[in-house]
Amino acid sequence: MNANIPSEALGRHRERLAAFTLRARRVEAHSLLADVSRFNEWAQGTTHIGPVDGTMHMTQDVPPEEAFESLASRCRPFLLTGEPIHWQAVLGSLRAFLKEDPLFGPAIDSLRDSWATAVAPAAETGFALIRPDEVERQAVWFATLADSWLYGDLVHADPVAREKAAGHTLNSRYSAAVLLYGQVALHVVATLNLIRQARTRGLIDLAPEALSEPVTAKVPMQFPLVGFVQADAGTPMQDMLDAIDRAAGPLSDGT
Repeated sequence: MNANIPSEALGRHRERLAAFTLRARRVEAHSLLADVSRFNEWAQGTTHIGPVDGTMHMTQDVPPEEAFESLASRCRPFLLTGEPIHWQAVLGSLRAFLKEDPLFGPAIDSLRDSWATAVAPAAETGFALIRPDEVERQAVWFATLADSWLYGDLVHADPVAREKAAGHTLNSRYSAAVLLYGQVALHVVATLNLIRQARTRGLIDLAPEALSEPVTAKVPMQFPLVGFVQADAGTPMQDMLDAIDRAAGPLSDGT
């Protein structure tokens, strides 16, 4: 299936898929994705219309912003074109292995189309938020609001990004971000699962550690103690190292 692809190129594809798998597992392991059904409701923008304190409101249920910030940050490498695990590059590497497979070839094409829609919704799709007092100037499509949250509120302080959503509150920007970057997170996991399935069928030679290496820090952190030294501030480094060697000696001998 890969006979026409030079071995060096195949090696790069394998490395990319392994790197993607590691980072995608970090997304999959995020606490917000522990309940995928609930997360789907957030990412799809499930809303409820009803009275709140006697006034009709449309209520959108969203995850806590602080938790979602960490998830969006974990998704960033898949969206940056300069990153080796950008989603388009990853799907390109998948095609190198799977394009001729009757099952996985079409699945990759479908996934590529879905990714493209998720990260860059077509103009005038989705929804726009409008301030009633300035309808013409303040109608902003949700993808623009989401980008304004990412670049103006989360990872940067980009005044241009903030200006694109001028007149809209942080709540509006965040509610849009949950939709866009929530879909990105789901697409990351979907791509990861496709890689797993292809590997199970023997179509991808993936480094085992890509699926076994820990992807989240284990807390509290515990380390075997072989020696412990305290010294006054300003103690020469060599004196500290010598003291550590003396302290570690008996412990390492089991005494």
